Amino acid sequence: MNFDKGASGLNFLNLLPGSAYCVDYVQVTATSNCPNSATTCDATYATACELDIKLGIFDLFGIFLLFVYCISIGWYQEKQQRIVDESIQTSQDYAITVLDPGPNDDDPKEWQEFFSQFGEVSYITIARGNSKLLKALARRRDIRAYLSLLTTHGPESTRFVPNPYTDGPKVSENLESAPYPDFYNEKAPLLTVKLNVDSESDDSEEEDLNKKGIFFKLARKVGLVRTIDDWGEELRNVNKEIALLEKERYPVVRIYCVFDSEKAKQNCLKRLATGQVQAFMNMREGLPKNYLFRGENVLRVVESNEPSEIIWENLELGFKFCLIQDLISLAISFVIIYLSYLAIYYAITDEDSSSWRLLVVVTSINYILPYLCYIVTSLERQYNKGNVQNSLMTKLVAARFMNTTLISYITISSNETLSYSQLAAIQALMISDAFITPTLAALDISNNFYRMVLSRLSTTQRMMNTYFLGSPWDLAERYTSMLKTVLVALFYACLYPMGLFFAAFCFIYTYVVDRYMLMRLWTKAPAYDARLAKKALTIILLCLLAHLYIASTWYSEWPFDSSIKKEDGSFVYYNKLGMVSNVFEFVKIDQPDW
Repeated sequence: MNFDKGASGLNFLNLLPGSAYCVDYVQVTATSNCPNSATTCDATYATACELDIKLGIFDLFGIFLLFVYCISIGWYQEKQQRIVDESIQTSQDYAITVLDPGPNDDDPKEWQEFFSQFGEVSYITIARGNSKLLKALARRRDIRAYLSLLTTHGPESTRFVPNPYTDGPKVSENLESAPYPDFYNEKAPLLTVKLNVDSESDDSEEEDLNKKGIFFKLARKVGLVRTIDDWGEELRNVNKEIALLEKERYPVVRIYCVFDSEKAKQNCLKRLATGQVQAFMNMREGLPKNYLFRGENVLRVVESNEPSEIIWENLELGFKFCLIQDLISLAISFVIIYLSYLAIYYAITDEDSSSWRLLVVVTSINYILPYLCYIVTSLERQYNKGNVQNSLMTKLVAARFMNTTLISYITISSNETLSYSQLAAIQALMISDAFITPTLAALDISNNFYRMVLSRLSTTQRMMNTYFLGSPWDLAERYTSMLKTVLVALFYACLYPMGLFFAAFCFIYTYVVDRYMLMRLWTKAPAYDARLAKKALTIILLCLLAHLYIASTWYSEWPFDSSIKKEDGSFVYYNKLGMVSNVFEFVKIDQPDW
């Protein structure tokens, strides 16, 4: 098999050198071993395209080196994690979390006395299941921050502004310390906000408001467009809601204990180590009584997350709720993956389709897919942002694995494996990963739209500044983008070895782009732990196993014809199974007797 020559006379969009493209097939008539006991049957025979055993040896050697590299990187990551953890002291290094306190276990002194047996206790924090109150407080913060933007330069009460919940960036995460006008103070009377404008101005503004068309009035009715008076009315309603919620009593859902030393924390985790089932069933057998809270409650104690990583309003969620939402999220994700599968399937199987069309379809799906998965993930309620990233990463890996490898593996028959259309599709995937996807990320289209278009429509300087805060990004999406390239390159390595060089270029290009975006354009992300890095390394090892399976299947089917030539010049029909067959069934095929 010659991998050095591409299809002759081809341009950039056609096959480049380094593929297993083979045209040396002829139609022959097999005279034995035909299906359905027929005496003769049509078959294909490859006159060339033989596989050199050196390719398999180099393939195995390369996989062995990658395996050693992954193991070494895993060891290095563990070492760096310990170094970073020891060099940067945070509250996580001293804190533990009780996941299953009683709903009325709200005495901090009692908790302090209980944990003092493991070391000196500095702080006890009791978290309650008050998500409704927290959401109301957050909504009031959003409204007050947004109003402070609009009133910096004395706005009129009928200035029309976009709704921050449906348009524009979120101001709540970046303007928590913004100075609010006095008449928006939470201690102010619960009345409709009135700004410092005279009566004549009020009358003229009411006339301007009445002159607006029916579409504006409809948009204002549904909340797409609002005036400052509308926001003031909502602020008044939110204050009323908070006043009512503050009177309710909420159950205890978490206990956070901060020790004076790391040694005390580790001692506590070691002594109170229990399984999830043991803590859930409150199985007290074999446990010292002093390790049971109030002498009867088996506690589920784990290391705390970073405070910035915890989603406080979701701490009250129960197991049943999480199970139901995970099933719903799984169903929605399946629908998204199936729709993307249909788009790529028709782009591959359409006889009139070209490499350009497949390239556009794959690039578009890869660009849109993170946004769709992010929307689905945002519908879930997780305990911390690390779980959100983990859920997003799982969805993206599954979707991209389906779109980039599994679809073509299923749809392409065995005798078309070395065809021009199949290898051109693989090349289109690699070109998309290596050039187009990083370039689209570098263009930062959405953030440039905020800065160059929406910022010009801002009514105050502070509102305009919010459009220059940077683009949000997800660590899970960046990991899956890299994993997709690794998967495609390894999956098709034995058919298109040139893809490994495309992958190497993609990693270099992506590194340069991501470094620039991280330093210049992206917003600051929360502090995550090492779970995503470890999961990414595990997926790379699974990609190596997938490559071994696919390579063994394709090498056993090489050169993907359906006949064997005997010494007397006759042909024996020999079906080497389709691509979707189980590789282990090859040993069950009856070999022709000659």
